[in-house]
Amino acid sequence: MKFTYFSVAINVGSLLHTALALPTHKNCNDGSIDLDSMVSTGRMQARLGALSAIATLNHGSRAFGTAGATESKDFILSQLFSSEYTTTTQDFTHGAYNYVTSDFTIGADHYHIFKLSVPLSVQGVSTSIVKGPAGSDPCEHINVESDPTQPILLVERNHCDLSQPLIRAAALLIYSESFIPWTDLTAPDPQPQPPYIAVGYLNRVAGLKIAHLIDTHQSTNTEIVTVITDYTYPGKNIIVESRHGDPDKVIVIGASYDTSLTVHSPGINDNGSGVVLILELFDIFMNLYPQNRLRFVFFGDFSDEGGSTAYVSNLSSAEKDKIFMYLHFTAVGKGSYAILDGDGSSPDSYQGTPPAGSATIETVFRAEYSSRGITTIEAPAIDLGDYWQFWQGAGKPIGGYFGITVDDATLALSYPCDYAACDVIQNIDWGMMTTNAQAAAKVVCELANRSSL
Repeated sequence: MKFTYFSVAINVGSLLHTALALPTHKNCNDGSIDLDSMVSTGRMQARLGALSAIATLNHGSRAFGTAGATESKDFILSQLFSSEYTTTTQDFTHGAYNYVTSDFTIGADHYHIFKLSVPLSVQGVSTSIVKGPAGSDPCEHINVESDPTQPILLVERNHCDLSQPLIRAAALLIYSESFIPWTDLTAPDPQPQPPYIAVGYLNRVAGLKIAHLIDTHQSTNTEIVTVITDYTYPGKNIIVESRHGDPDKVIVIGASYDTSLTVHSPGINDNGSGVVLILELFDIFMNLYPQNRLRFVFFGDFSDEGGSTAYVSNLSSAEKDKIFMYLHFTAVGKGSYAILDGDGSSPDSYQGTPPAGSATIETVFRAEYSSRGITTIEAPAIDLGDYWQFWQGAGKPIGGYFGITVDDATLALSYPCDYAACDVIQNIDWGMMTTNAQAAAKVVCELANRSSL
C-alpha cells in the first residue's frame, strides 16, 4: 500500500470516529471494560504510515531541526482532538550543536566540508587532493596518520580498504555514498583518529566531481579555511493532559517524536512506534476515568533529549511534586520485549538504582507480560533517554519499555536497523506492536489506580 501524508491523515481521522464514538466515563478497571479489544492495529498502522510518509517526503529523515520533525509534530497535533483533554505546546531551543565547517576552492569551484574535526591542524593548509584506496570497509577506521606536508585523502564513505599499510595525509575527506544531500547538522559526526588527523565530510556530488578531476589528471590544489558555527534550533514539546483524575497524582507518559540529527534514518521503530503507541493510549483513555491523572508528552530533539530536559527544568517544585511517576516507550514495534530496570539489578545499569517506586513499576510491567505468556528481559537504566531527566532532574519513579537491547556476548542489537536508513515501516512486527499496546493499556490502568508504589 502506498502512503501519502494527507491520505493517511484522513484515514486516521475516519478510524478514530468509527472506533471511539461511544463514551463510557467508567474507570478503566471496571469489569465491563475490555482494554485489549480497544486497541486498534489498523489505527496504529495508519498513523505509523503517516510518519513513514513524512520521512519519505523529507529524504528519508524526520530529524530535529528539519521539516520532517515539524511535519511529525503537526501530524501528532492533528490527532489530539478531544474535549476530555487539554493540549498545549512548549517551545524550547537547543544550542549544543557546535560544529566546524570548512570551505575550499579548486579553480572556480567552491566546496563545503561538513563537521571537520581537529580544524587547527588543517587551517590554511595549501595542498592537493588524491584518492584513497577503495574497498568495502568503514572509512572512519582507515589507517591514516596526520602529515600536513602530504596531500588530502579523498574516499567514498563505506568504500575504504583497511588492509593497506599506514597512509600519511594532511586530512581525510569522506564523501557520501548516497545522493541524498547532507547539511551542517545532518552529516555524520566526525571521528578523529590518532594521531588526530582531521576528518570531514562532503556531499556525493562534490566528492564525485573532485574524483573526476583526479582521474582526469586535472589540478586539485587548494587551501582549506575553517569556521566554527554554533547552531541553535527551536523545538516544541506537545503536552496533553486529561481533565479528570487526581491533579496531585499525575502519571507522565512520554516518547520522542523526531529522529537523530547525526544519522540518516526515518526512525519508524525508534521511535515512531513509541509515538503511535502513546497516541493509542490517548484514544483508549479518552473516555475512561482512572483514579490518577494522565499526561502524555511528545518530546522534541531525539538526539540530545533537549525536549525532555527543557520540560523537566521548567517545572516548578510544586509541579514536580504532583508527578507520581514517568513511563517511557521506545521501539515497541520490533526488537526485544525489554522492560526498564527499576531496581538497579541489571549489571549494565551503571547509574545505580532508580528512584524509589521504580522497582514496583518494573514488577507491574513484567507481571503483565508474564500473564500473556511472554518472557521479558531487563533494559538497563542509564543516563540516556528522556526518562533520565525525570530521574535526575525530578527524582521521580521511572519505568517503561525499551525494545532496543544489546547482546552482551555478541554486542549485536536486537533491532539491527536502529539509527539506520533501514528503520522503515516494512520491519514492524504488528503482532508485537499490538501486544505491546494492549499490555501498556493494562499497565497504565493499574498504575493509574494506585495511591502509592
